[in-house]
Amino acid sequence: MIDYDNLDGLTVLEYAVRDAIDSGRSVNMACRTIGTTPATFTRIHKQLVKAGRLKEETLRNKEENSSFAEKSIHRQCMDEYFEFVNVRIGVAPKINGAEGKALKDIIKYLEGAIRAKKGGVGEVTNEDILISWQYILNNWNRLGDFYSRRIKLANISSDIVNILVEVKNGRTTKDTRTGRSSLAAQLRS
Repeated sequence: MIDYDNLDGLTVLEYAVRDAIDSGRSVNMACRTIGTTPATFTRIHKQLVKAGRLKEETLRNKEENSSFAEKSIHRQCMDEYFEFVNVRIGVAPKINGAEGKALKDIIKYLEGAIRAKKGGVGEVTNEDILISWQYILNNWNRLGDFYSRRIKLANISSDIVNILVEVKNGRTTKDTRTGRSSLAAQLRS
């Protein structure tokens, strides 16, 4: 709790950052406690060190906090995606909020699909989700032309069911309604 009468000439946020550092909390825990972002927390910490109000210390990050010892499933899947895109096009993907949310939706969908496949029995682990995500990315070459060109996370998220069908069964050249090969497939052969 912040003692507003004894802020030592600091703003409330500066005082909260100093208090978090003094109590030994990790950056993430401190940010949740004081309601700020890690970037803002780090910026204010640097300002306090520069002004001589805090001695320079290494901020404890989430990896040092035992409850965050493992990378989140979102981070692991994002790392796989970065590698996938970098191999395919030679540059890292551009990630924004919509792309991050799309990956979160993909993870949620995969978790539900795995749970359904297990018959609702047992726990779905992060490893299960990561293996499923890797399977999709590693078998991307099984997709038809349309889906294989759509590598943005938002596109993958919106097409996840169709992508899974094509990854599992391979691309289809027959019209599912008529059972006949498409004209484009006939012309390619």
